[in-house]
Amino acid sequence: MVAAVFSGVALKHSNASADAAKRSADSSDRSAAAAERSAVVDEATLAEIRRETEERRAAEEEAARPRPAFVVEASARQAWDGTQAPYRRYILRNTGTGPATNVRGMLPEQTGVSVNFPFGESLRPGEGYEFTVDEDGRFPPVIAIHLTWDGQDEPVAVPVPQ
Repeated sequence: MVAAVFSGVALKHSNASADAAKRSADSSDRSAAAAERSAVVDEATLAEIRRETEERRAAEEEAARPRPAFVVEASARQAWDGTQAPYRRYILRNTGTGPATNVRGMLPEQTGVSVNFPFGESLRPGEGYEFTVDEDGRFPPVIAIHLTWDGQDEPVAVPVPQ
């Protein structure tokens, strides 16, 4: 009888121990699954941080890249071509930080005005190109020129001083 009681108590403890081991194993499985989900989230977060860092670096490099910029200055030399038509001299100057190659100038929708714009010129920073504009009064005054250059296919308007 005593052996049966000890056997019953031992069986009860054995069952409790088995249940505790099963709960522990289940908890361990849940913990492993949570750790795996956390690792996946950490990898995704790290990939996003890397992507943002690369985008920021590329934007900073692009902002720091040397670029041409232009202004039109009135030339100190004014001209008369020997006929009745006076014309003005201007200087197209690259005021940017980088060179411009194959610079091409044009007037925006203005015909009949005589202009000797740059066509295919290369201008390093600080360099200028002198051009003239016929000002005989038959046409509206030139208020801007449009420029394109290698890497800038969309014309850029540059005001002309009056």
